Amino acid sequence: GEAAIGIEDEGGALEDELVLAAELVEIDHRQTALDDAGDGDVEPLLDDAAAEGFYQQALRRDPGNGSALRGLVNIYQRQSPENALAYLSGLPRSQ
Repeated sequence: GEAAIGIEDEGGALEDELVLAAELVEIDHRQTALDDAGDGDVEPLLDDAAAEGFYQQALRRDPGNGSALRGLVNIYQRQSPENALAYLSGLPRSQ
């Protein structure tokens, strides 16, 4: 299979690993936010961008990946309800 971020693709394993990587970035983001409350907003934006990239990569490989879709919607919801709605309204009906 195709290797990305050092992981071989074996029947959806890569997509699962990409989603897991994004979720770990988000967990780290939440912990950092708790630890550094009030220290500024730059770090959360970088963490969301990293997680978003992993979710998007998983969706390119598997457009119906529900975990990646939910992850992206959560990121966009944190940005603004309008961003989440715009993303959802742009999805094909099959997703």
